[in-house]
Amino acid sequence: MDIDTVTARFCERHGLAMPEDIDALVDLHIRAIESWLDELTVSRY
Repeated sequence: MDIDTVTARFCERHGLAMPEDIDALVDLHIRAIESWLDELTVSRY
């Protein structure tokens, strides 16, 4: 999972600005993956 691609799509989907700071980028990337996993979990039940 490419950090830039995943984060850019998450930002686009949620109307957020793409972070310029690497720490903020990593934090948002983790948030994006967690959101994706939550969606998978919800769709299974």
